[in-house]
Amino acid sequence: SGTTAPTTSDTTNSSEATKPTEPTQSTATTVTTETTTTTTETETTATTVTTAEPESEPILPDGKSLKVLAIGNSFSVDAMEYLYDIAKSAGYTDIVLGNLYISGCSLEQHVQTLSQSTLPYDFYLNNDGKWTKTKSKLVSGLNYTDWDVVTLQQSSGLSGVESSYEPHLTSLIETVKTACPNAKLVWHMTWAYQGNSSHSDFAKYDKNQETMYKSIVSAVNKAVLSGHKDDFAGVIPTGTAIQNIRTCYIGDTVTRDGYHLSYDIGRYTAALTWFKALTGADLSTVTYVPNEYRYLLGTRATFAAKEAAENACRHLFEPKASTYVNDMDTETKKADLEKLGLNPDDFTMIELDIVPYAYYNSVSGMLLTSKAGGSTASNINDFAASRLLSKKELPAGSVIVLESGWKYRPEGWRYAGAKNSDKIRPGNTSEEVVKVTEEWWGKFVFRAFNLSKADGTALTAEEAESAIGALRIYVPKAGK
Repeated sequence: SGTTAPTTSDTTNSSEATKPTEPTQSTATTVTTETTTTTTETETTATTVTTAEPESEPILPDGKSLKVLAIGNSFSVDAMEYLYDIAKSAGYTDIVLGNLYISGCSLEQHVQTLSQSTLPYDFYLNNDGKWTKTKSKLVSGLNYTDWDVVTLQQSSGLSGVESSYEPHLTSLIETVKTACPNAKLVWHMTWAYQGNSSHSDFAKYDKNQETMYKSIVSAVNKAVLSGHKDDFAGVIPTGTAIQNIRTCYIGDTVTRDGYHLSYDIGRYTAALTWFKALTGADLSTVTYVPNEYRYLLGTRATFAAKEAAENACRHLFEPKASTYVNDMDTETKKADLEKLGLNPDDFTMIELDIVPYAYYNSVSGMLLTSKAGGSTASNINDFAASRLLSKKELPAGSVIVLESGWKYRPEGWRYAGAKNSDKIRPGNTSEEVVKVTEEWWGKFVFRAFNLSKADGTALTAEEAESAIGALRIYVPKAGK
């Protein structure tokens, strides 16, 4: 699918939230850290694909020019959504992004458009932080400016079918080289579908994510890197980055429909991978986090995304397991649960991604208000906040443990973007052990935790740091 009209979110001093909609073209450049996405639904492992890897080097020379045109489809829309803001936050000033889009377009279909008299493409353009759309021919898009890079990709369902690449890839390469002789040609390696995807093309890969990923890697190596080794300046390994992020505590939940990337962590990881592959920049210089998803993209989630992109660009075809996982503190888990007479092996300590100096106000909505996000609210220093948790992630039987001297408000929402009345907004509690029940959930389907000191005073820097471990949640393992 394509993108909708550009929207922005200005939420520096409130918790106002809007329900996530179709692709939003972001214009805000907020500083790092907000909150996270959902945890694992299906298990993903970082399996090594035994393929000779080329050296991963930056595609563009040092400089602040980033003029990139994608000849693609909805997967290039996903991947480029946040690229402008990421590049700008890292110091790039001469940025022009283009995307020649036809839904589900394959290499063969791109070539077929060359003989058409109509304007078959939606030409998405971003040269000032906002995406615009006009109708265009392929060659018109190629001639729009002096592009630094032109990317090509196969349609997702055919991405792992080597025989589908030719003779169309050769024809498309000739067209690009004729129109843009100075541009570097780059291959965009797309991602495998989510493990439970219902996409009809998933059957080509026995409905197996690992099989699809390995097929994509094989096709890229044979049809692109071997078949056209002198034509391509490099590969953007988005497919590997997505495999990497699936191994973090978020799990295999980074698509919105089983194949298009989620608007938050999925698209963010892809855009970071594009920026890293193209420029070689240190991703720690990137301060942008999409404003409208700050309640989903937290501190550790953004770190996990950057790690996934960095590792993918370092190891193009070899997925690497994330270091941002659940069960990070097994000693504390053991002490907490054994004290309660529970078997630590029966539970998972889930990552809460606590953000210092932040809170939710469910009366105003679902969006996180945070100091890092620009809030100057008078009480912002009193709180730290967890990521958002769904009822599926925090089922009945879970155990909430709180350190002495703290309290929390278990904010709740009945649907995404809901606003509560004061009457139904949950109150604060300093109870040190709470067992999650159906009654605890009530009519809510999402929860998040505002953590504060029991005496209500502001958090010092040291206390803000310690807040990360003051609230702990243990979720029963499947079948336990």
